Amino acid sequence: MIIRNMSSLSGNTNEFDIDVTARQISAWLEGELIQDAMPELEDWEREFIKTGITPDEWVKVFGADDDTEEEYNDDDDDEYFYHEFSRSTL
Repeated sequence: MIIRNMSSLSGNTNEFDIDVTARQISAWLEGELIQDAMPELEDWEREFIKTGITPDEWVKVFGADDDTEEEYNDDDDDEYFYHEFSRSTL
């Protein structure tokens, strides 16, 4: 599913194809912990859904660690989902 979110660090809007369902997104928005609602996702994918921060932005601001080297792919447009992740709704 294509997830588009605005970065809380840069204000840039980015999108990634993340293997998540609308049901999982809804569970998280309704209060389930994101790691429980989406346990199969990589850390960076959950971070992007929550904050809009991309792996590249994370490294620029906080530096790299061993887990930061995981690959991500934003080239697949199979399914599209957009939600304005407003901090006031969380």
